[in-house]
Amino acid sequence: MSIELADLNQHLPFEVRYSYLLNFMRADQSRAVQFLLHTAKLGKVPRKIGTRPDGKGIFEGWNNVLKHQVAEALTMRKLCQALGKDDEEVERMETLSLVHNATMHVFKDLTTHFTGQERGKLRRKLEMIIDPLDPDKTLRIEKDPLSDASPFRPTGPDFLYSVFDKTKGATPQEQVAAVPLDDLLLYYIDALFIHGKLVLARKRIEATEENRQDLNDDNERTEKLGMKYWDAERVLADECESIICGLLRQRGIHIQNPQDLPRYLKALVEKDMIKYWKDAHPGKKLHL
Repeated sequence: MSIELADLNQHLPFEVRYSYLLNFMRADQSRAVQFLLHTAKLGKVPRKIGTRPDGKGIFEGWNNVLKHQVAEALTMRKLCQALGKDDEEVERMETLSLVHNATMHVFKDLTTHFTGQERGKLRRKLEMIIDPLDPDKTLRIEKDPLSDASPFRPTGPDFLYSVFDKTKGATPQEQVAAVPLDDLLLYYIDALFIHGKLVLARKRIEATEENRQDLNDDNERTEKLGMKYWDAERVLADECESIICGLLRQRGIHIQNPQDLPRYLKALVEKDMIKYWKDAHPGKKLHL
């Protein structure tokens, strides 16, 4: 499987990326990946099979969602390790990232054709994976997880409204600071990816904003947030980077410009890929 973790690692040979990703999927996260491939039906390459009345395409095949989740899980692993989380916590956050969009295609219902029995099986198996990771259900949405693009609040569409509440009488920065760190990490890693590529948070926001001006134009959203939707995304991303970089500084890791945090994470993932390949091929020279 080819996953581009941003422009930074495009020069890495395919065999370096492939062997690393294969090990992740077959060894480190085999249970969750098998769930995503089979129960969640995320193994097929997307292909257009028709057109909706509004002109939008109808697709089947969702391995782009799987690639997106794998890329985020790998990046979450390196961030949590850099923050000094123990192995159990690293695996927990990694797995949450890996399954955070497991229900997206079911939610969109684009000819995936899940029967009622298959939807029930998907729901049960997803809960078997995430119940031990979120036993008190603080990270999950309250409604049926198959009714939304993500079963988790920090990666769901309503997260901004839970962060920015102008009735609290606090500044936006104070409101972000009050959010649990795990929530911010799940949101932030998800905010860095476009089509499986890790990019700067501002770049992702700008690219998405171009296609979703309707969110800015929605007066009800603006009233709830106290600002335009994409301005709220910028504030949240900036504050996440500031908080995370502050925690990294406490561990002796200094990133001069917090907006460069994604570059640091990309470098960590790339370094891990190279190390894994070299360990698996002792004595063999790697040409970059």
